Amino acid sequence: MSVLYVRNAANDGWIACSAAGPTGAQGIQGIQGIQGIQGIQGATGAAGEVQSQDDTSTDNAIARFHSTTGHYIQNSAVFIDDSGDVGIGTAAPTAGYKLDVRGNIIVDSGQYSALRLAGNSALIGSVANDDTLAVGDNTIQAYLMMPGTNRGGGDDGSFLFTSRYDSGVGSVADIKFRTYNGSTVGQLMILKRSGKVGIGTTAPGRILDVNSGSGYMIADGYDTHSLVAYKEDVQEATGVLAALAQTAVYDYRRIPHVSADELREAAVKRFGEERWEAAFPDGYRDGALVDCPDAEMLALLDATGDRLRAERRLLPKWQRRHFGLVADDPSVAEHMPGLVARDDAGEPVGISLSDQVGMLHAALKEMAVKVVALERAALEPRR
Repeated sequence: MSVLYVRNAANDGWIACSAAGPTGAQGIQGIQGIQGIQGIQGATGAAGEVQSQDDTSTDNAIARFHSTTGHYIQNSAVFIDDSGDVGIGTAAPTAGYKLDVRGNIIVDSGQYSALRLAGNSALIGSVANDDTLAVGDNTIQAYLMMPGTNRGGGDDGSFLFTSRYDSGVGSVADIKFRTYNGSTVGQLMILKRSGKVGIGTTAPGRILDVNSGSGYMIADGYDTHSLVAYKEDVQEATGVLAALAQTAVYDYRRIPHVSADELREAAVKRFGEERWEAAFPDGYRDGALVDCPDAEMLALLDATGDRLRAERRLLPKWQRRHFGLVADDPSVAEHMPGLVARDDAGEPVGISLSDQVGMLHAALKEMAVKVVALERAALEPRR
C-alpha cells in the first residue's frame, strides 16, 4: 500500500494520506422535494382545416379523393366543388343539388338493407328495370318496388309491394297499411296472404271485407256477374212472396266495434310483449282472442272490450238504427236460406245483397200478379 508523507520544516509533525479504500455502502435516499407550481397554459391554437389546392398550389381548388397511386378513385368517387355541392360517381354534380349520386345506392341497417336505389339492375329477384326504387331487401322478401319497364315504349310503369317472409307460416306475411299519430298505430287496410282484403277490419272473411261496424261505404256503381255464362241450373223463382212474408225483419243498433289491435295494445301494456307472444304464438287474429289461454289476460281483454264499447255506444254513429235481416235468424234459415252469405267453412257471415235484390224482384212480380187478379175481380159484374 502506498503512503504519502507530508512534513513541516521543523520536522515535528506530518500528515499521512494513503490511497483511497473501497467504496462504502450507499446511504439512505433522502425525502423527495415538493413539486413545483404548474406553469401557465399556452394560448389556444388556430382551428384546423382541410384545404384543397390545385397542381400549382393554388388554394380553393376543387376537392377530390385520391387513391395512393395518385389516380382518382373510380373516376372521382367523391367530388366537392366550390359551391359545396357533392358528387359521388360524377365530377360534375348537378347545380342546385347538394348531393348528386350516379349509380346504385344501398343504405344498410346492419342486418338487412333498409333502402336500395338502383338503375338497370336485377335488384329484386330476376327483375331488371330501367328505373327502380326498392325499399327493403329481397333476401327476406320485404320490399316496395316501383319500376319503369321501358322508356321508349311498352308499359309506363308498375308497382310491387310485398311483405317479409314469415318462416312460421311458410309464406309471406300479411301486408298492412297503417297510420301513426305519435302514440297509436291505426290500421287502415290489410291484404291477407290468403288473398282477402280487409278495410276497417283486421280479419277479413271474404275477398273484400269492409267492416268498421258503422256501415259507412258508398259506391257510385255496384255490378255483379249476371250473365248466363256464369250460371247453371237456372230456374225461375216461385213462392217467394209467401216466404218473404214469413221472414222476420228487425230494427236494431250495431254493437260498437273494438279491434283486435286495440285489445292487444292494452294487454301488452299490462303484461308485456313476451307474455302476449306466449299466449298467442300462432297469431291473435280470426277469433283467437276469444280462446285466450291466459285467464288473467282474458279477463283484461274482456274488460277492455266492454269499456271501449260502452264509451263508443254514446257516439252518434253507434246510436243510428238499422233495418234488415239477421243472417243467423231461424226464420231466414227456414224460409230464405239462399240469402245467407257463408264463409269457406259454411258458417253464416251476412246477407247477400245481390240475392236479396233478386228476392225482392221476384216477390214484387208475384205481388203484381195478385194485384192484377184483384183488379179484374173488382171489375167483373157481381151476380
